[in-house]
Amino acid sequence: MASFTKTMLERYDDEVTAATTSPFLTAAGKHELSKEILSEYLTQDKIYAFVGYPKFIANLISHLPLLTPTASTPSLLKLFSFALTNVARETSFFADTADNFGLTLSQPPQSGAVFGILNSTTKAYVDFLTGTEDLEEGLVLLWGMEQLYLKAWQHAKSQTPTSTTSDTSDALKLLIDNWTCEEFEIFVQDCVGAVEGLELVEGSERWKRCEEVWKYVLWLEVRFWPSV
Repeated sequence: MASFTKTMLERYDDEVTAATTSPFLTAAGKHELSKEILSEYLTQDKIYAFVGYPKFIANLISHLPLLTPTASTPSLLKLFSFALTNVARETSFFADTADNFGLTLSQPPQSGAVFGILNSTTKAYVDFLTGTEDLEEGLVLLWGMEQLYLKAWQHAKSQTPTSTTSDTSDALKLLIDNWTCEEFEIFVQDCVGAVEGLELVEGSERWKRCEEVWKYVLWLEVRFWPSV
């Protein structure tokens, strides 16, 4: 049986590269971001994490068969519980990072504002998260987001800083280390395992629906990074 996650990464390799090697990420790795651009990113990421992500995970938990659990129910509940705990930690981490390094979590976007500080891509992402009701599609969405996020910040970490004394150097080092840590890598692998546990058959309607989710995640991720 074909691996869904491996097939998606290989089939959409160009899109994966575009989503995880943006000029913003390269500049982040080189410590070349201004406070304004880094603040813009953190502002949108916090909205995504604080507004969309908890409701999304809660939705997934609500669709678990807790009264009549399957073999995968305990591991999925553990996965979702970690995701909720982690996103709560992340939102506090955003606030602490902003306070400690002179950043803001209310930076207006350069373009595409649709409501105050909310840009159109973040709104689309939040709508996608909160509108996903199907458990299988939700697992693919969770894996897709986290897999691409990890790959993106691993790309940033692979860059050689041109300065260690810029206005954002210390903040960027902290952020990059946080988003490439071993604990996060393990979580992403757990997400891979959960998707593979669905035993999706290529060509089936289930596979096709999940592939459409993956394609939309890619579309959103390409557009989520600020322009530099």
